[in-house]
Amino acid sequence: MITKADIERVKANLVAKGTTAKAWADQHGYDHETVYKILQGTRKCNYGKSHEIAVALGLKPNPETIQ
Repeated sequence: MITKADIERVKANLVAKGTTAKAWADQHGYDHETVYKILQGTRKCNYGKSHEIAVALGLKPNPETIQ
């Protein structure tokens, strides 16, 4: 489950790197609207592209590394 604290941490990391959510999305080949919805907490990110983006943002663990 993604918490508000997790989302705030990711947002703070983007600010610290001097990048926007849109720039991050473009750089990683993701739809910026979906990234915005994830960072607003309106997507559960349980599967599909939203889950993939949440893993890339560091909001969820990579399922390939979970035993």
